[in-house]
Amino acid sequence: MKKHLLPVFLAFILMTSTTLHAQVSQGGIPPGLYKYKAIKQTVIDLESPNTDSLILAEKNFQSKNEPYQVGVSLYTDIDPLKNGKWTTLENGSAIWQCIITSDGAKALALYFDYYQLPESAKLWAYTPDKQQILGAFTSENNNSGKHFAISYLESDTLILEYYIPDTKDLIANPFHINEVSYAYKNIFSYKDRFNTSGVCEVNINCSEGSNWRQQQKGVARILIKRNGVQVYCTGSLINNVREDRTPYFLTAGHCGKNASESDVQQWIFYFNYAASGCENPETEPGYNSVVGATTLANTYVNDYNIGSDLYLVRFTKDIPGNYPVYYNGWSISETPSNSGVGIHHPDGDIKKISTYTTPLEASYYKSRENSTHWEVVWAGTEHGHGVTEGGSSGSPIFNTEGLIVGTLTGGQAGCDSAWLTKPDYYGRFDYSWDKNGAQDTAQLKHWLDPDNTGISKLGGITLGMKEESMQNSLRIYPNPAHDFINIEIPSNILGNTAPTIEIRDITGRLIVQQQITPGSKTISLSLKHMQKGMIHLRLLANKQYWSAKAIVQ
Repeated sequence: MKKHLLPVFLAFILMTSTTLHAQVSQGGIPPGLYKYKAIKQTVIDLESPNTDSLILAEKNFQSKNEPYQVGVSLYTDIDPLKNGKWTTLENGSAIWQCIITSDGAKALALYFDYYQLPESAKLWAYTPDKQQILGAFTSENNNSGKHFAISYLESDTLILEYYIPDTKDLIANPFHINEVSYAYKNIFSYKDRFNTSGVCEVNINCSEGSNWRQQQKGVARILIKRNGVQVYCTGSLINNVREDRTPYFLTAGHCGKNASESDVQQWIFYFNYAASGCENPETEPGYNSVVGATTLANTYVNDYNIGSDLYLVRFTKDIPGNYPVYYNGWSISETPSNSGVGIHHPDGDIKKISTYTTPLEASYYKSRENSTHWEVVWAGTEHGHGVTEGGSSGSPIFNTEGLIVGTLTGGQAGCDSAWLTKPDYYGRFDYSWDKNGAQDTAQLKHWLDPDNTGISKLGGITLGMKEESMQNSLRIYPNPAHDFINIEIPSNILGNTAPTIEIRDITGRLIVQQQITPGSKTISLSLKHMQKGMIHLRLLANKQYWSAKAIVQ
């Protein structure tokens, strides 16, 4: 690419960054990218780790049953008040730049133990060749935990640039970096990172994924920070009975073991990281990412799994409304599913799909006696024989209805012919529901069914689905209800029109359809023969509809 075209190209990339390689950011070009240069005195040179010893240490455990480790933390003490170089501009604004380097790193990522930018400030991170730029990060990235992270940039050197429009803000210390992740494995290279999972793996957008287009949007790769190392796992957004789009995310307990709460606040979740078609791409695909979560439930206690290997978090901020994501549904049925799929990121690779065509079997993992897990054997399909690998940990397994019934702990399956039909093990969703213990911190039920409706399965829901506006909401009472429910008929249809009322269950199945006498102001419907759980009510009249949700107890 010719140099004089680079600014135009960068502007295009940055304007479209929220749909390409992007954390939640505002885009834009750093003002000091070409006008000012960080000088040698601003360099922070971090000592490189012994990568040979890191790789050797990994051989001491079975990588299939552990998350895929990619980096280690280099501990730092970086902030704009004592590091880097400030440049004051004629208009009263100011730019701070700092160079961070560590010899031999395949990539670098930044972890902030304090991040609270003022409203007008902007922060970028970019490589010296200006080919990768992340940001602008702003006060929109502030959160209650005051932690933050910037994802990997493919270089052993990066430039951090902070811009404030008024030098009066110089008195404030807006952020502090206490760790830099040193990636000692190639996480970007075409040959060494994506497309590196086993040759038997099947890309999610092959024909095997045709019936799972919605479910795949809820599955994400996670860059997990825990106790000084960085690992890849997989997990899924998950719906709750209120269907209020609370950003709950489910993965495996062993993925988060030894992670502190400040670590979890710096986890990065990558959605839609997948090939656009069936073939492996020649360039790395884009993604949508979210930073930060808080732990709600965890079955890894004192480095020991007490049950179904559960880890539930809630994102610290809502997911941007333009992200094409899906809150997956679930089932707590104890009946084994006859067939279905697993969706995951083996080796931290682009999204893959594995298929099973024989029933799951209730089992246990390693030496546990209780049937905490589902045992699955994968089947060959048109485009391969998908299995799971390190990095797939925490990924969901779906039943024939497209509902999550478990999360991956580990197993023996692999792409070598002798291992294709070895079993894998998923922590059972029904066990995670309420059997790990009575404490809220060891179960899903408290979080996903806070009203104790008794519902046994729940469908998924999209982030972008528009709820009916308040003026088209139906007034109902009591709610929650037991034996009956009252429905007020909107005043503008009280004439000669005969409205129709429909009641559907949470899966969309029609339970009641009844025509209402014209002129009625209120009707009462019996609920005595309805199952407990959420129901959807819809009133149709004059080519309009009014709707509401209710809980049957």
